Amino acid sequence: RPFHIGDRMQLIPILEMFNTFNSANNINPLSSPALFDFNGFLRVGVGDPRQAQLALRFLF
Repeated sequence: RPFHIGDRMQLIPILEMFNTFNSANNINPLSSPALFDFNGFLRVGVGDPRQAQLALRFLF
């Protein structure tokens, strides 16, 4: 829900959550074309458990 500031400006809060229920995100490294990340580490999963980010969008 945007918060109106004056007639022409808005402040919009944004909350994004990833892996909210903390389920395992295992991948099979042999099934993807890239076995290693750009830094040389073997990929073992997709993302960390329970990530969240908060942002504010200012429109004028």
